[in-house]
Amino acid sequence: MAPAVELTRINTQIRLLTQHYASAEDFVKRLCDLYEFYSDRTFTQSDAGTRSLILPAYNVTPLINHNFELEFGKLCQANPLSSLDVIDELWKQPKLEPRRLAAYLLGKIPLDYTDQVIDRLRAWSRPEEDHKLVKYLQEYGSLLLRRQATEKWLAVIRTWLKRKDSQDQIFGLQSLLPLIDDPDYLDLPEVFDLVALQLASPQPRIAYTLQTVLEALVKRTPNETTYLLKSALLKPHSHELPRLLRRLLPVFPEAQQKSLKLALAEAGT
Repeated sequence: MAPAVELTRINTQIRLLTQHYASAEDFVKRLCDLYEFYSDRTFTQSDAGTRSLILPAYNVTPLINHNFELEFGKLCQANPLSSLDVIDELWKQPKLEPRRLAAYLLGKIPLDYTDQVIDRLRAWSRPEEDHKLVKYLQEYGSLLLRRQATEKWLAVIRTWLKRKDSQDQIFGLQSLLPLIDDPDYLDLPEVFDLVALQLASPQPRIAYTLQTVLEALVKRTPNETTYLLKSALLKPHSHELPRLLRRLLPVFPEAQQKSLKLALAEAGT
């Protein structure tokens, strides 16, 4: 069996590595050497279920990843410009751990650099990207925005949802998921208002993402989600909305299912 990771050693290696932080390419190269050094240690087959299905991985222990996040996260506050360069270089890497680290560090960049963070969140959340990595990016990369600049973040999301481009709409919807899943976020009426922008006539390309968001809302608050959907049925809407509601029915509790079925029948759909 591989020897246990010694915290003293890894912390020393991190301190030596941070001396190269001003040179993103050099820093990331040395960091990936560290990932390689610790790769496959204590990795078991049961861990594979939490791994990306697409990207190859070093399979380092959670302890290594935690220490990297902790120590390099501190550098994001002290050296935001250098950190953005490092984050960009990390995102270019072909393996999972450096890219997850990039996503995590993006969420530690100070709010003075909000525009740069938002640009990366949008640019990196591509349809062809590993969907688990994108989910991680949106959850952790937007952390500071969600917690400390919520109104600005919601305003940006609203802008995306109002655009005609379906990819902007998809990204706007995806950006709502971390808010819905955060039990400390209580302004759900704002989220319902944003989701309502897509209900009247959802494009087929956004249907899956919109359904995912609505399923998350059902899990969080089924009564309010039922009210949202019934209200949408009372307004002018395309044939896509009743189709969406029928697909959603199984995720609702029984009482809400009956209510929605009645609303669908009354709407003549």
